[in-house]
Amino acid sequence: MSNGDLPLTKVTKLGDGSYSNPEFVLDPTEASYAVRDVTPSPKAALERDDEDAPRWRSFVKPIIFVAILLAYNGYLAAGIFLTWSEAKDYCHDVKFLTVVTGVVYAYALIKVLQLIYARYLKSPHLRLLSHQRLRENRRWMRAGMWTACWTAVLAFLVYDCLSNNDPRRLISVGGAFVLIFLGFVFSKHRRHVNWGQVMWGMMLQFILGLAVLRWDIGRAIFTCLGDKIATFLDYASAGSNFVFGHLATGIDLKQALGVGISGMNLTKEANETEILKSQLFSTASSIAPVFVCRALPVIFYFSFVVSILYYLGAMQWLVLKVGWLLQVTVGTTVCESMTAAANVFLGMTEAPLMIHPFLPVMTKSELHTVMTGGFATIAGSVMAAYISMGMVHQVKLHPEISVGRSLSVYHKAAVSGQRACPVLVSASHLLTASIMSAPAALALSKLIYPEVEQSKTRAKDIKLPKSEETNVLEAACNGTMVALSILGFIVANLIGFLAFLAFLNGTLLWLGRIVNVEFLTFEWLLGQVFRPLAYIMGVPWHDCSVVGELLGIKTFANEFIAYAQLGKIKSQLEERSVVIATYALCGFSNIGSVGIVLGGLGALCPKRKADYSSIAFRALCAGSAACFMTACIAGSLIQ
Repeated sequence: MSNGDLPLTKVTKLGDGSYSNPEFVLDPTEASYAVRDVTPSPKAALERDDEDAPRWRSFVKPIIFVAILLAYNGYLAAGIFLTWSEAKDYCHDVKFLTVVTGVVYAYALIKVLQLIYARYLKSPHLRLLSHQRLRENRRWMRAGMWTACWTAVLAFLVYDCLSNNDPRRLISVGGAFVLIFLGFVFSKHRRHVNWGQVMWGMMLQFILGLAVLRWDIGRAIFTCLGDKIATFLDYASAGSNFVFGHLATGIDLKQALGVGISGMNLTKEANETEILKSQLFSTASSIAPVFVCRALPVIFYFSFVVSILYYLGAMQWLVLKVGWLLQVTVGTTVCESMTAAANVFLGMTEAPLMIHPFLPVMTKSELHTVMTGGFATIAGSVMAAYISMGMVHQVKLHPEISVGRSLSVYHKAAVSGQRACPVLVSASHLLTASIMSAPAALALSKLIYPEVEQSKTRAKDIKLPKSEETNVLEAACNGTMVALSILGFIVANLIGFLAFLAFLNGTLLWLGRIVNVEFLTFEWLLGQVFRPLAYIMGVPWHDCSVVGELLGIKTFANEFIAYAQLGKIKSQLEERSVVIATYALCGFSNIGSVGIVLGGLGALCPKRKADYSSIAFRALCAGSAACFMTACIAGSLIQ
């Protein structure tokens, strides 16, 4: 039998060193080769085919790349020449494309310069200025720097508030310090708190908030990004409308029935037809889309795209860059920084996959930070669903809301047709809140559970996993299957929690009626408990009860229900209250998420289940505090 006829799949190496089917083994070298290649993976087979390809194929990709680059530059030049004056700003049309192209080219130029001057960038003189050297040998310099920075920040905030005659924003500043004080009081190891990490996290939050809320260019950038994301996600309606029809689009009764009535051969007078129309449309002019069919299918679309980006390596690159930024600023380890960055784009169970080989050796403080990051942010797919709520205009509410009454009682008293209230969750605010909460999660995690052990994870050991799919189509299909489980979880939780809340409200209302108390509901009780927290975040007192209810719903149910309620009542609240609530609700920090995190991490590393359980409650509190800290920073800057 020749080597080419060797049936590799029949040769296996046994525990004693011998081989099954020894008649197929010609010599040890061939046997080793046969055993090693018994079941090659599809991707390995493709890579081996590429290695055996002719030399001329190595020149094809560069030639194609140069051709595409030249064609694109020609296209961009033609667009600039023909339609530059038609674009109203740099967020639209050819001007936006030019900005994106400039950013990509600038990044490519920086990478080329780094390769050219790599030897100089590694010189001892530059390393002296690194964050690590400052942290180890220049403690007095860091202390002076932080004192000067925060003195300037506080002076700016005080002057800005007083000069604009808006001292209530100082309440938000005080709320941030209250949260830090409470975090220190309940810290696991108060003597080991690294205040540099806490200060860096707060500073990054403040810089992002200042850029979005007060700087015109920064606000324009994030507003543009939010609009582009919302536009991108709105294309999901093409699929949902095709599959669900009017369940996803809703029905305009005037258009659907009005034409039919006018076309009928009625024997009565024409004015009677108009009376019939008015009677039909007196209660409602349209039928709203079904929530599951309109807002949630965007999760399929987003997961589809993210899986493709993950296969291409774009998602890993983005996570690595954001993680590097958090590492060099906040000073956390690579694993902590990477998971904090990944949580902005992925879910609380998907993000730990980036560092799952290191879970067995990570310290409890690092595990606490990983869990806190999951609680403090929301996944990109879920953010997509929240943004999609802003594309539905369906709720009719009474123009007045009584302060102190629960949302459930208020909803029962709502009168149809009084005022249209768009269910709107700002894409730019959601995007900013999720990004701002990442450094806050690192800071508050290290405040509540400081590091007291020696980390065993090194930067050079971290390698981002590659996609296991063999092609783009497989990656996209797997992404939609993952989205199916996410969608099922959201729907199941919504049904379960809303049903249980209805049961609690019914029970409390029944108990309240016995003593002539008509407003006693679970949401009302939560509003009273969380009202002080809403106040220190900067919410006006007359809105604190309602916002407090939203915070309670977010903590004990989930943020999805809370955002849905916020969308229904936002027109009855001050804009300041709506923005602060948007930031405060942006996170997975609820009781139900604890089980999700424990299950996900337990599956990745079962032997650390006891450690996960021991720190889960602290991580939940730290994640909630990070969301509230983000709201405080936003409240201190909103004019």
